[in-house]
Amino acid sequence: LNGFSVNFDMQKKVLADFPSYDADETLNISCNTTAKTATIIGSLVEDDLVIPAYVQKDNVVCAVTSIDDYALEGCPGLTSVTIPNTLTTIGDSAFDTCVDLTNITIPASVTSIGSDAFIGCTGLTINYTGTQEEWNAIEGLSNTGIPSNATINFEYTGE
Repeated sequence: LNGFSVNFDMQKKVLADFPSYDADETLNISCNTTAKTATIIGSLVEDDLVIPAYVQKDNVVCAVTSIDDYALEGCPGLTSVTIPNTLTTIGDSAFDTCVDLTNITIPASVTSIGSDAFIGCTGLTINYTGTQEEWNAIEGLSNTGIPSNATINFEYTGE
């Protein structure tokens, strides 16, 4: 990988310019400087998470396009997630056993959701910005582990 990791300080809601990874306060993001894309690769985020659409380090701007397999698995206290419209892929078990996750906003830009991405996320409400037809066309949708009691709101605008 031709890239680097940057850290997102969840308390200040800004990119933190330091190389170390403090799992208690940061969202770990890997940026491929060649492709200019970034991937969420890990964290122990609590409360509300707003994933940034772009990250910048050393004058290289990378669009956040994916959440890696197991990236946010088991995050205790993670209650809501807002995904930017730059993101296209949610990896396998990305939110596995995030038992406190009750609300996630997924943009229509997402075209693939990995297997068991939401397994163990009981009481989940999904706010999807696209249509039901677009939702049904998402690759892997049948194996995502979305609970049968989940509420899915289509054409969500944030209001």
